[in-house]
Amino acid sequence: MKLLMIFLIILSFVSVLTAGSYLIIIDASTSMDDYLPEGVAKIDAAKSAAIDFVDSSSGQDFAVMRFNGCPDDGNPKTGTIRVVQDFTTDKTSITSSINAITTGDYTPIAEAIAEGRTYVQSEKNGQGTIILLTDGEENCGGDPILEAQKTFQQGIAVINVVSYSIDESEVSIVEQHKEIARAGGGKYYTADNAAQLKTAFTSIKKEQPSSTCCLPLIVFGFVGLLFILRKNN
Repeated sequence: MKLLMIFLIILSFVSVLTAGSYLIIIDASTSMDDYLPEGVAKIDAAKSAAIDFVDSSSGQDFAVMRFNGCPDDGNPKTGTIRVVQDFTTDKTSITSSINAITTGDYTPIAEAIAEGRTYVQSEKNGQGTIILLTDGEENCGGDPILEAQKTFQQGIAVINVVSYSIDESEVSIVEQHKEIARAGGGKYYTADNAAQLKTAFTSIKKEQPSSTCCLPLIVFGFVGLLFILRKNN
């Protein structure tokens, strides 16, 4: 009985640590300036979907990273791959940071995942969820599947991939995105337009634990801890 109580207590704390911390990594390569059939640029639709995702949240905290160039120094706070918003629950700040994202030349998915891993490890002690939104294929010589595998196997983060406005005929790109999600322990979502993009984010939210999901377990865990301490005294 005592071992069960201790297990539940540990599980409670793990639930608190892992629930509700999202790093949104947004592809800001030049292809994101292309227009969707409904006449909106892909980058603008992406910003809108990410902002809606944040606005509809309750209790989660978010960080935002963008990537758009190959030359980089490996520091997630500087360079062409960088965190533009640190983890916060301040929705106004998150919205401003997302809206300020501009596009660049390349699609360094592998390095973005690697620096995202470094950032989550540093800021959240390796407890978080990464949402990678991209419309293209790695073109900076990295291995995004390997980086996703490292991120998941090291217990730092799960990686969900939103494959954005991808023609199913582009088999190599589609397969790379699917493999990134698989290696990252997450799920793969497709979005061909702004509405589907928002649906993808909504699906991610539904399938991830919320910060309030484990409240009964937390309460039970603390009650168990008090019981153990009182019994031992």
